[in-house]
Amino acid sequence: WLWPCRASGQSKCGYSGNAAALKLLESVRQNEMEGIVGLDVTDASNLQLNWKNQITILLGSDVNLDYEMGVAATTIRTIIGSYGESAKGQIDMRSYSDADSSNDEAVFIPQDLLDRGKTNTAG
Repeated sequence: WLWPCRASGQSKCGYSGNAAALKLLESVRQNEMEGIVGLDVTDASNLQLNWKNQITILLGSDVNLDYEMGVAATTIRTIIGSYGESAKGQIDMRSYSDADSSNDEAVFIPQDLLDRGKTNTAG
């Protein structure tokens, strides 16, 4: 996970050479996404956020990013309401990264199901 402020010790956040990182950081700020502790921008078509080291948010590309971030904030509140403050897992929002809004959905997969999937594919 990359976090430009903490990793570099800079007082100002941002990557001057990475437009996806800058756009993602700005969207996090604009949507007041509290709890984001890391972001992964190593692949511009597979952007990811780390929320409190509990939930990984798979965003896909930066298409529709501002709208997607608003949905992510609402989805996290819903997950916490349903699963409690210690909820862990993954939210897959990659369907928002295309031009077809009819397939947009945020899918939460609890950590125990993710772990079960890893066990089943490893054997």
